[in-house]
Amino acid sequence: MEKEANIQEAIASHLRGDYSSIRAATTAFSISYSTVRHRLAGRKSRSTANETNQNLTKNEEHILVKWLISLTKSSFPTLLALTLEIAREIRQNRVQLLA
Repeated sequence: MEKEANIQEAIASHLRGDYSSIRAATTAFSISYSTVRHRLAGRKSRSTANETNQNLTKNEEHILVKWLISLTKSSFPTLLALTLEIAREIRQNRVQLLA
């Protein structure tokens, strides 16, 4: 996740004019020149591009993590079966909203 934040910051810095070139921005943030060049040309990140192939969206994964943290804080064991059931519920709610 930190790498993606650095990529976004390098792009924003370049577009603001903080750096005169893409290469200068990528060097400052220690990230790949070609990645930033492709993003500026409209290419999506791998996680964004593959989101339609995943069971949960990034936001839904965030909801699942919040549930698991909440359960852990209340000393409730986060078993795999329970985790899968919560994930199914989150996904089912999305499907119902789309229908």
